[in-house]
Amino acid sequence: MEKWFKVRRGQNSKCRKKERKKERKKERKKERRKEGRKEGRKEGRKEGRKEGRKEGKEGRKEGRKEGRKEGRKEGRKEGRKEGRKEGRKEGRKEGRKEGRKEGRKEGRKEGRKEGRKEGRKEGRKEGRKEGRKEGRKEGRKEGRKEGRKEGRKEGRKEPI
Repeated sequence: MEKWFKVRRGQNSKCRKKERKKERKKERKKERRKEGRKEGRKEGRKEGRKEGRKEGKEGRKEGRKEGRKEGRKEGRKEGRKEGRKEGRKEGRKEGRKEGRKEGRKEGRKEGRKEGRKEGRKEGRKEGRKEGRKEGRKEGRKEGRKEGRKEGRKEGRKEPI
């Protein structure tokens, strides 16, 4: 049969007390679990930190290894760069030396050529001068000869 009236329980009735007890128990359990979790987390963190520190030390080891590797790489790079720089410098020096040598050789060659040209020019000039001189001399000689001849001829013609 259905209840056609509401049962009003009092505030301090037995069932209410039981309910409250159950709730309190539940909350205590919850809190205990919460605190346990908190402490567990704390300890875990502590241990984790410890292990992490230990592993961090290994990191230093690895870092040193990698650093050495990278350093060697960079050193090689820089060395190559400096080597190239020095090589270029030395090459330039040697090139200049060789260039000077070749330039001297070519200059001598050109100088000889020009000298020959100028010598020929001057020789021709001097030859012309001398030729003129000699021509004059010979002309004078021949003129004298002819004059003598004509004078002899004329002298023969004229009665003394």
